[in-house]
Amino acid sequence: MHSKIWVKNRSHNPPPITRAKYSDRVMFDDGSGKNRKLFKLDQPQIDDDIRPTLIGFTLYSGGDSTAFFFRRGKDRCYKVLEKSPEAKDAFAKLGDEWELSDTVFEGLEDFTAKLYSTVAPINEARYKLFKRKLDSNQKAIDLSILPPCQAVLRRKSERANYVAAIWKRAKVSVTTYPPIQDHGWYADGDIAWADEIFSPEIEDIIYSEEYHQSADNEYMFGDSEDESEDEDEDDDDI
Repeated sequence: MHSKIWVKNRSHNPPPITRAKYSDRVMFDDGSGKNRKLFKLDQPQIDDDIRPTLIGFTLYSGGDSTAFFFRRGKDRCYKVLEKSPEAKDAFAKLGDEWELSDTVFEGLEDFTAKLYSTVAPINEARYKLFKRKLDSNQKAIDLSILPPCQAVLRRKSERANYVAAIWKRAKVSVTTYPPIQDHGWYADGDIAWADEIFSPEIEDIIYSEEYHQSADNEYMFGDSEDESEDEDEDDDDI
């Protein structure tokens, strides 16, 4: 076994797998020219209760294979993680098994609710935040500022769990990967956002002839202009 592992990475974001499993032996080569620096990856020291969460946290909070939360960057996600023992436990277990357990998902749902300054269950929290915004503005709001519904969140969690499972098996020479279509994607690699976007009752309304006739005759959701610029992020707002 090598006593040191040298990592050259220009992204300024060391692979979390090295931070989680090998940070005491990794030397990180960062920058170039006069700005080039070489330092041990375990400096500054990562708290013992945070280290096991890094793989799960990095993937769930947003990355190349999993979507970010709109206007909820890594710094804000990390602050929530630091204060939540439930989130630490869920992220530490993410990827231990190929199948996402209900217990881990409940921890992720709780983390997501706290990320939006509310409490789980997420569907109820989403409704309350929507109603509060609608009552205060008296017009349509940008739905992207709301947390995802539970169906979408479940699929996102499955994708994060799947990639975390791959990362955690990085030292296994031969691994059999389950089909991705069982873990948040379609067989062709496209994202499966949710199993059911609308309930059958809502689908009946949307696809009804009366609905489309009404939509053709008037604006259904207030002003037609984009309102998203008015919805600035504010920690106390929601």
